[in-house]
Amino acid sequence: MREATNEFQLKSELITLPRGLHRFTVIGLVGLALAVSMGAALISLFKLWVLLAFVAVIVVQWQSGQRPWGLAWPKSMRWLFALWAWMSLTVFWSSAESRDQILAFDRYSRFLVLPVVWYLFAKVRALDAAMRGFVGAQLLVLISSFALMAGMPVPWATAKAETSLGVVFTSTLEQPIMLSLMAWVLFQFGESVLSPRMKNLKWILIALTLFNVFFLSTGRSGYVAGGLVVFLMAFQAVPKKWGWLAFAVPVLMVATAFTFSSRVQTRITVVYDEVSQYLESNQLSQEQLGSQGQRLNYWARSIDMVRDQPILGVGLGAWRMNYLKYGGLQSDAPSNPHQQYLLMATEGGVIGLVLLLGWLIQLWRDAGRLTPPNALKGMLWVAVVVGFFNCPFFGVGMGEMLLLLFALLLNNPSEAQA
Repeated sequence: MREATNEFQLKSELITLPRGLHRFTVIGLVGLALAVSMGAALISLFKLWVLLAFVAVIVVQWQSGQRPWGLAWPKSMRWLFALWAWMSLTVFWSSAESRDQILAFDRYSRFLVLPVVWYLFAKVRALDAAMRGFVGAQLLVLISSFALMAGMPVPWATAKAETSLGVVFTSTLEQPIMLSLMAWVLFQFGESVLSPRMKNLKWILIALTLFNVFFLSTGRSGYVAGGLVVFLMAFQAVPKKWGWLAFAVPVLMVATAFTFSSRVQTRITVVYDEVSQYLESNQLSQEQLGSQGQRLNYWARSIDMVRDQPILGVGLGAWRMNYLKYGGLQSDAPSNPHQQYLLMATEGGVIGLVLLLGWLIQLWRDAGRLTPPNALKGMLWVAVVVGFFNCPFFGVGMGEMLLLLFALLLNNPSEAQA
């Protein structure tokens, strides 16, 4: 990866960090890049580490006469700060229990990983090390996943899923999405991220990753993320006049997986059966909902909430309580409707949804100013599409991973941010 030369970084070079603080910051950033693949405990440790480094760097700059807000931040950061501030403000009309409000505040505060990490990457030039750490950790997940499915012992696996599912640290939902993102990173930066001995293995590693996602995983959101990554790779690789072939490649891949993998076949068939059952019956019990029926029930009740509280929303952390209040069928409902946009619209109202969309749109524009723009745009596509089925920015691990990668790629331009 080429180092950035944007206006912020040129200004920040006027101040040299003390050697100890520089090393502390680099370890924190690379540690976080490793940790996002390895579970909540390590993520929490390195998020605290990075926060301490951020505070220390701010103090050093302050003493030297520099102010962080006077520098050339990407415009998308303004939308992000506004989004976080608004969702925090909704606590004043939230009727949720204090515990749910605290958990929701922590969930929304995850967005702040992006500006904090972006700022530190601009100071210490740890882009290559962090990207290699991320890829290395995901390759460990990939190898461990194959080992678990083969019945081999993997002592470091901490996931609660059955070993036959091959989930190492996270869940059947998150792991295939995260592996798909790793395949996209390898496609964009494989030659610079992989060691000299492994450069020739780039396409083999991508193929093994996608094989794991499509043929062995059970996470249906992973099929969507993997299919989108395959489409984006094909669209970028083929000549423009053959661009239509990019649509055929992921369709062919999913069809092949459906034909030859009984696991994929079962998972996709269940979607059709559960959706049909939910739509055809008005008197389903909680036990009859199934995974997709639950999602449809979450979404229907969320729309009811938006209809009644369209502007301000129901407030911080109040989705679950209102889901039950509006007649939701699942008594042990999660904290969100498994849909990023509906969650923002229900808890933050139209204002929250507009701020989320504004941030995503401006992030796309910021990506257009990078050289090349495709890496960040592709990752943003995955996050946006997966957001229709889940809350990717709020999952422990996946949320930090997306925001970390956004920060890495925003720090990789050769042209200045406007």
